[in-house]
Amino acid sequence: STKYETDQQKAAKDFLNEVGLEYDSIYLTGHSKGGNNAIYATIVTDSYVRSKIEDCVTWKNRTC
Repeated sequence: STKYETDQQKAAKDFLNEVGLEYDSIYLTGHSKGGNNAIYATIVTDSYVRSKIEDCVTWKNRTC
């Protein structure tokens, strides 16, 4: 279901929130399910980390 956070999405969000504190500029990429995780993490990460995200690029990703 797309209504709930998956384990992979949660892991991507938690990773970005932790590692994102260490960098000034962040770029996320992903293919297929990795792209979905990159988009999800970009949207739901903490606002401080999100403000550092320069771009999020995905390939072959179905978001809806």
